Amino acid sequence: MIVRRSFFGFRSLLFVVAGALALQFPPCSQAALAQTAAPGGVTIVPYVYNNQSFEIRLMRGEVLMVTQNSLPIVMYMRGTVRPVSQDPNLVAAAQAAVNAYKAGTPSGAAGGAAPATTAAPSAAASAAPSPTTSSALTIDGVISLVSAGISDDLIIAKIQKSGQAFDLSTDDMVRLKKANTSDVVMKALMNATAAPAAAPTPAIAVPNRPAPPATVAVAPNPVAENPNMGKLPKEGFMASIGHGTTNVLRGKSVIDRLSMRNILPQWDPNGRLSQQYPHIAITVLYAPMGWTEDYRVIERKNNSLAPPCFKLRAVVWLDETRSKTTDDFEWCVDKDFFMAELQPTYLYSLNATRADFGQTTGIIRTDGPQPPDKLLPNDRATLDMWAKTNPQGSGKDLNLDQLSLFAIMFANIRKDLGETLGSDGDFRVWITSIKKAAGPSLM
Repeated sequence: MIVRRSFFGFRSLLFVVAGALALQFPPCSQAALAQTAAPGGVTIVPYVYNNQSFEIRLMRGEVLMVTQNSLPIVMYMRGTVRPVSQDPNLVAAAQAAVNAYKAGTPSGAAGGAAPATTAAPSAAASAAPSPTTSSALTIDGVISLVSAGISDDLIIAKIQKSGQAFDLSTDDMVRLKKANTSDVVMKALMNATAAPAAAPTPAIAVPNRPAPPATVAVAPNPVAENPNMGKLPKEGFMASIGHGTTNVLRGKSVIDRLSMRNILPQWDPNGRLSQQYPHIAITVLYAPMGWTEDYRVIERKNNSLAPPCFKLRAVVWLDETRSKTTDDFEWCVDKDFFMAELQPTYLYSLNATRADFGQTTGIIRTDGPQPPDKLLPNDRATLDMWAKTNPQGSGKDLNLDQLSLFAIMFANIRKDLGETLGSDGDFRVWITSIKKAAGPSLM
């Protein structure tokens, strides 16, 4: 059974279930483990089993659930084991870790790893496969690479080659950010997986457990693999004016100039978001005057001498590990705005995602590969920017205004990229942030 919950619904379920838990497991002594208190009386116990880092969450000393990177894997409710993750192998590994914990096995001792010392292990230390591994990579090691000016590509390659899983704590992420570590490198640390153990412990037999799903290969995408994808052709001023006029007559936009038209394959609302690539994260480098106004107001003003243009940049993820950053490009009302091509369903395309729990990064907005839980930014900085640049001096969540020039720009781009706009939870394209925006018109 797969349990799907939104973040807030899941948290409510956590505390309701916790009060009615049966005493399923006898108390076990794990003095060597670092135990941290969580809200609501829940204790989090970091536990390494078969070179995989888990967090065993206890309520009054009894096992409540097992998580990894703060995402739930298994819950224990009234004596019943309820898998949450869709990966049966991960569920079996988590149950094996619970049994080892219950039996008093020290963290890290299973699967051939060295036993844990009596000191409480840090998140970085528990991620290392063995103290005897000469090439073990630590959080401090990553910070040293960043400080030395090593490129993100080389650091990510080092992380992947290390064969380690990193369970980043809040303190680890703060230290990395203070050391000017990029979000891409931090994401690579969070997504890193441990190499298979030499002599893996047999997984716990789960009655009627379905066979592991076959690995879904990303289908070849000729648009995404085009070497010119994301590059703007170089042309002179007069040539650009001529091409701009021709493109408008033929219904082409800047997305065509970037060789990204229909880069997104048909969306499957029943498939997993993590298996449907490309994913595209767009950063707004500059929003023009009137970006918060109703697009019909902008049309009536008809400023042909200085049409509103957004300056943008995109990161295109071909799969979970490969990405490409486009040239900076402009989306302009007079050249790229095709309202007649938008179906009425675009009004519902900013609805909250129906993606399964764990497929998004929640309120954290990154350049990918996974999207946040809202397509457009709604943080305090964005709300303040909206208020300062709106003629009425007020701001609201961008996701709630489908008629603003900003929303129309985003809808046109998604349509040109190949999305069928609607309320089917297609979150493959999102806006990461708005760096700068022009103030309201003085006229």
